[in-house]
Amino acid sequence: MTKPLNAMARKLIATAIIAGAASAPMIANADDTFRMQVHPKEVSGTWELMHGEYDRAIKLLEIAEVRASQSPRERGPILTDLCFAHTKAGNYASAERYCEAAVNTSFQFGIALNNRGVLRALQGKVEAASADFDAAQKRSESVDSARFNIKQIAGQVSE
Repeated sequence: MTKPLNAMARKLIATAIIAGAASAPMIANADDTFRMQVHPKEVSGTWELMHGEYDRAIKLLEIAEVRASQSPRERGPILTDLCFAHTKAGNYASAERYCEAAVNTSFQFGIALNNRGVLRALQGKVEAASADFDAAQKRSESVDSARFNIKQIAGQVSE
């Protein structure tokens, strides 16, 4: 007979599963038009972000940002995920600030560009979004999402 998993064991298993899927694209808005990505480095709030708990993710990520050093390696994942979370929550002004900071800081530059492109597309800034998606598709960590988003934005322009 197997013993039931304690809370810590369940969290470790969930974290391992999520960490493996962290680079998979996540859908950015309710009508599934564009794809965003979480940063592959798990930070405080990643689990909540990947499970659609955007307000909680924002709180945890903002705390992590305050505690983080000024190192781009440490701040990049947090800023990238804050961009994602605020975009999904519809907080476009905050999302814009975090997306810009992520693009200027993140070592996963393609993911940051792709996510900023989604924000811009949702704001109706089609040319700027297209430029971000074009630049993002040149980076291996974001190529699939960026190519998908290029097709999506092209479909919106032709309609």
